[in-house]
Amino acid sequence: MTKLFEEFSPVSKQEWIEQATKDLKGDDFEKKLISRAIEGFSVFPFYTQEDLSGVDWLKGYQNKLSAPSAIPGESPRIWGNVAAIKTSNLQEGNKEIQSVLDNGVDALVLEIGADTDFKALLRDVLPQYIQIWLKLSSSVSPSIVSAFLEWFESKGLRVSELNGGVIFNDFQKAVSLQHDKIEYSSSLKNIFEITAAYPNFKGAGIDASLYHNSGGHAVQEIGFGISQAIDLIDELTEAGIEAETVFQNMFLRVSAGVNYFTEIAKFRAFRIAWHRLAGLYQVELDPASIVVFAETSMWAQSPIDPYNNLLRNTTAAMSAILGGCNALQVFPHSQTYQEADGFSKRMARNISNILKEESYFDRVMDPVAGSYYLENLTSTLLTESMKLVKQTEENGGWWSSLEKGIVQTAIKETRKTRFASMATRKEIMVGVNQYVNQAEKIQIEFQEIEEGQKELKPHSFSYPMVKLRKRVQRVIENQNAQIEVVILPLGNNPKQRIGFSQGFFQTAGFDTQVAEVSIDAASAIEKGKSANSKFVVLVGADEDYEAMAVKIGEGMAEEGKILILAGYPANQIENLVSAGVKHFIHLKTDLIATIDQLLEEAQL
Repeated sequence: MTKLFEEFSPVSKQEWIEQATKDLKGDDFEKKLISRAIEGFSVFPFYTQEDLSGVDWLKGYQNKLSAPSAIPGESPRIWGNVAAIKTSNLQEGNKEIQSVLDNGVDALVLEIGADTDFKALLRDVLPQYIQIWLKLSSSVSPSIVSAFLEWFESKGLRVSELNGGVIFNDFQKAVSLQHDKIEYSSSLKNIFEITAAYPNFKGAGIDASLYHNSGGHAVQEIGFGISQAIDLIDELTEAGIEAETVFQNMFLRVSAGVNYFTEIAKFRAFRIAWHRLAGLYQVELDPASIVVFAETSMWAQSPIDPYNNLLRNTTAAMSAILGGCNALQVFPHSQTYQEADGFSKRMARNISNILKEESYFDRVMDPVAGSYYLENLTSTLLTESMKLVKQTEENGGWWSSLEKGIVQTAIKETRKTRFASMATRKEIMVGVNQYVNQAEKIQIEFQEIEEGQKELKPHSFSYPMVKLRKRVQRVIENQNAQIEVVILPLGNNPKQRIGFSQGFFQTAGFDTQVAEVSIDAASAIEKGKSANSKFVVLVGADEDYEAMAVKIGEGMAEEGKILILAGYPANQIENLVSAGVKHFIHLKTDLIATIDQLLEEAQL
């Protein structure tokens, strides 16, 4: 085998670029093959061993995603499979806990909304073998954590045997300035002090999930997350708590999205950033000791064609595991439109089980270590994130940037860009803005999200499309009939543009009817006039439009039809508009704005 490889001489990156340029036959390599990430940096179409020369320092972080197990024979890669438990009904809560622990779960998130009898809720639970996370609502006093710790102490176990932490679920109010800095810091400080004696039960979390679920990108998640940490650490150390104690009692809460490689690199970069931050505070921290609590993205979920959420959850879970999470909560696929039921909860927890038991993600500690692309992507995300941290510090720090609206505005601008890519279908969300399920009827309640200038609220990437589909659904209900679009093929049966036009209008919830091909304007006019629809789409090659489209427009001028043309023949636009063809759909068309405009024009 060695001799076989010796027959092939090494190929440099420059040689690959030259070969690719040759294959492009004159097209510009950079414009054609180098893409631009939403974070603002360039991504090459390929990476080689040469690209590792500038990131050798990352070797110090390889294979340091989780501490080794104390149990002999256990797989090296360990993460908790998290199930969320509502605690309002203690008997039902305990019943569900017993069920999930018997079916592959080894980590619990207890959603605490009021004083809780932990003895009843956690009856027959052995805490030393699982992770337990307390998710506190804003109405709950930090003293509830003391009550939980009293229950744990009653078990007679060592303090090191309690694993998990406290998820302070009031972060959104803090970011939206509904709490002042003193109130926010004081709440975290109280919980921090209560849990300080428990080395593996983390009392304070740096929450980057809100940035993600509000539409932010990876650099913003890491950058604003680290800036938040700096403010909080400074508050705690000024209160007399040692920096080493602070770092040992904190964890990272991060959402995992569906941009597969970027999400893997994001988790890795976040761990490195946290380790480096500890170094700045003169704290020696083992990267493997850093706890990362991952949640699958709510931004990437959609109430439209929701079974696709199962695939999105799987992709996100894979990224989180490969990136180095230590606890993984997969949200039920139906959570965006209804209360999660037993089936959706089971499917959620089984994703982590399957990745472990059938895909063997637990057998190798760090399978992506040394990847040419991922190592470079990790380094790039870290570099860009640190630039954002520096910029935030120059603006007075994280809290000051919140008060000025800088953080909120930055996230909203990214969300706006992403919504635009949804509307133009530059970024595809299967089942939502492309490849829709025509048989599905949208029966969800849609509530428009009201967000103040300095507020930040979770959204879904599908939000604009859900809003549009609900508008179309209301029109259908009001007129008790489907909205039909008639497609008139011209010339030589233009299948590609027919398919494009069908997909365009079906995405919005319209029905499409394709007429027989018209070889002349007269037959097309006849079909258009007889169509039982206000919307008529002309579909053909540009030469067909030149020969027939103006005549068709003029011939149907008195019919009250709204004429749409598939394509954008730039040299014909003026004549077409004059003839009554005023709407054009093509690859760069804003689908949402176009459908809204058509509905307004049709007075629907």
